Amino acid sequence: MQIKFGTDGWRGVIARDFTFDNLSLVAQATMDYLNRDGLGDKGLVIGYDRRFLSRDFARRVAEVAAGNGIRVRLTDGYAPTPAVSWAVRESGAAGGVMITASHNPPEYNGFKVKEAFGGSARPATTKVLEEIVAFNAANDRRVVAIPFDEALEKGLIEIFDPCEGYFRQIGRYVDLELIARAGIPVVVDPMYGAGSGFLPRLLAGVHEIHNSENPSFGGQPPEPIGEHLAELSALLKGGHTGSGWLWTVTPTGSGRWTKTAISSRPTASLPLSCAISSSTNSCGAAWSRPFPRPAWWTCWLGNTTCRCLKPPSASSISAS
Repeated sequence: MQIKFGTDGWRGVIARDFTFDNLSLVAQATMDYLNRDGLGDKGLVIGYDRRFLSRDFARRVAEVAAGNGIRVRLTDGYAPTPAVSWAVRESGAAGGVMITASHNPPEYNGFKVKEAFGGSARPATTKVLEEIVAFNAANDRRVVAIPFDEALEKGLIEIFDPCEGYFRQIGRYVDLELIARAGIPVVVDPMYGAGSGFLPRLLAGVHEIHNSENPSFGGQPPEPIGEHLAELSALLKGGHTGSGWLWTVTPTGSGRWTKTAISSRPTASLPLSCAISSSTNSCGAAWSRPFPRPAWWTCWLGNTTCRCLKPPSASSISAS
């Protein structure tokens, strides 16, 4: 089988294309690339989503990294891609691997590569990885790995919580205490994905639906589009979460938080501020601006770009 990389990684149908053998080939090529370019000493961050076998796939990548002398920081459970991306940047790692197929159907899984700046691997990088995979396969390159428990005991694999650092970074851009004091009712639909449980950790009083572990994602792709959000919309329109401005949040395995503000009745003025960065490879705020009413926003953290918009009735501005 010829392994082809798409946008920032490789994905395929589990047990047909995305197998442990094929994953091991891709992992070995990735470690060869890091060591060849003298990056292996910086280590690797590995995370995974809630898809079928994602945890085991992530552990296999960690075994291969350890076998090639590359120290690993492995998430202590499933995690949103943005948290893993930030962990790469914050720790100064050579890069990261996220086991996820983003918004693809449940039968898929994937191997997404993050570069040292935390963002998705550039086409030039994935092209090199693809070439190394093909070269290794043609020349019977042996996959070198250390059993997981042995690597853990030797200190080659470290288990960590990726959200601690990520939440601190969000707090540098958004006044979380102000939002919490506002008492705005928030309902979250993580669509059974890797964002489940994380917004309630960030903000008290958040109500989640569809947050159980369900690798079939309720029988539909975990993509935040209207036809997949009927229950969330009905919940909001029915007023079951209270009146006023409501934030609906759909965290997906791809690392995107999609939020929509729905109002049954405008509320009193509430100052919110969000720092917006237009940089693609750095994490400095370009500027910040308070909004007179609760804003809805989208935060991408491959590059730590925070996009803020006014409520739908007003004109919008963004960082892009």
